[in-house]
Amino acid sequence: MNPFHQIVPEFENTGAALRLNIVAHGCARLDQRWADVSIRPPYSRLYYMIDGEGEVIVEKQKIKLHGGKVYLFPAGTTIAYRCPKSMTQLYFHLETRTADGYDLFTRTHQPVELPVEIDATQLTADYLSGGYLPEMRVRSRVETDVARCIAASGLEETLLHQPSAFLQAVFRTVQKQLRSSLTIAEIARELSLSESSLTKRFRREFGTPLGRYMDEILAQEIARRLLQSDESIQTIAEELGFCDPFYLSRFFRAHRELSPREYRLRMKAQI
Repeated sequence: MNPFHQIVPEFENTGAALRLNIVAHGCARLDQRWADVSIRPPYSRLYYMIDGEGEVIVEKQKIKLHGGKVYLFPAGTTIAYRCPKSMTQLYFHLETRTADGYDLFTRTHQPVELPVEIDATQLTADYLSGGYLPEMRVRSRVETDVARCIAASGLEETLLHQPSAFLQAVFRTVQKQLRSSLTIAEIARELSLSESSLTKRFRREFGTPLGRYMDEILAQEIARRLLQSDESIQTIAEELGFCDPFYLSRFFRAHRELSPREYRLRMKAQI
């Protein structure tokens, strides 16, 4: 069992939880074949550059990747990347979910660049060692650098802000009963509210229409299952309440630009 897949700490700040999960990781020696476009991934990328150089384009901004730096590219942001010659990096794909079910870093489209605070060679040695204590050091380093990226992105205030009891109840209901057939009427009955009161209050407090929020949480869940499991599209459709895989495909393409099959094939192999 790979211990890095078990990193799921929860940090409590005045009632708001941040759930940090590492969904993929590795040490990669890359060359000119490292070139692709990542379309709105459900995770953030944390890169520790060991040596060499690379390039990432985010929002028409070209960012040079240099050794001795750590970079975070936010979840939900489409990026293009390439390696002109060669480079070595440690990479971690991270979920940092908050109470509303969104990834914390989807609130910013700006990448983060910071100096690596420890010797990159030692970090790589710890990662590759397979020993329990070195793995602990790497886990601690990742958590520390996620915290540094949160601060650099100005997102700490988001963690300190506690959603109202009303919003928390809506979040829990949507996430617990998540399926394509879930309706606003069902949520309203669950919370003993009229549909009108529910939708107006949700938009006023959260700033997004409830229907749009439900669709985005569902699209995120489909993306996670496509990338983090080997479930068939048929199984995912059945478990999330779609009448057939074709309806799931139409829904997913409308939110992620690719069919579920294309998304899985393109994204699952990416670093």
